[in-house]
Amino acid sequence: MSTTAKLVRHGVYQYVRLPKELQFKGESVHVSKVKGGLLLEEVIAEAKPRK
Repeated sequence: MSTTAKLVRHGVYQYVRLPKELQFKGESVHVSKVKGGLLLEEVIAEAKPRK
């Protein structure tokens, strides 16, 4: 799937407003700089070991 997202500035920060169908479920993403842009990957929480 490919679409366009809106860039928003807030002070020194820049945000990407993702369309609903492309939003992540978690609270954070890994950001990597790749040739031609950025790659966002969802951070998958690791299961806590049982005691």
